[in-house]
Amino acid sequence: MVQARLLAYRTEDHKTGVRAVIWAEGKSRSCEGTGAMYFIGCGYNTFPVGSEYADFPHMDDKQKDREIRKFRYIIHAEQNALTFRCQEIKQKRSMIFVTKCPCDECIPLIKGAGIKQIHAGDVDAGKKKADVSYMRFGELEGVSKFTWQLNPSGAYGLEQNEPRRRENGVLRALPGSEEQYRKKLCLGKPSEDLSTLQ
Repeated sequence: MVQARLLAYRTEDHKTGVRAVIWAEGKSRSCEGTGAMYFIGCGYNTFPVGSEYADFPHMDDKQKDREIRKFRYIIHAEQNALTFRCQEIKQKRSMIFVTKCPCDECIPLIKGAGIKQIHAGDVDAGKKKADVSYMRFGELEGVSKFTWQLNPSGAYGLEQNEPRRRENGVLRALPGSEEQYRKKLCLGKPSEDLSTLQ
């Protein structure tokens, strides 16, 4: 996930700034020194290859109009990572680390490529923002899904029934136990071993 966050400096869409890195388990003859993992590819959201920053209409006085126009032209990080990968994704344990929840356009591409795990950096699953929908992420089957947070020791889940408190005018959930946190972190099948998340 750190490697995905470093790609932030390459993106041409600094407001959204999505980055993706694909890794797989196993040894690769071309990559030494990476242990049991090898690099497949990486990408970030940007305009199409060969275009200039000013080629596409995305500047406007109104923020909403700017976002709607920009989304039509931006190539998603997951799409770039899959398109410009340096190796084929074989039917083995492969994973993609994405700094935001994959959208409905990218989910079928990820599954079709044979990726077995998705590690997402936020919890937009089940939401719709502007022209981008994240509804398919929660419904995806056959792929393990995890959300990644920068500070898991202070993380908590927010559900409708949980007690809340105000802190400097901001509504926050009361932190739950660590066991409760681990159950919410893993979006995969409940039978999966959660010890890998610790």
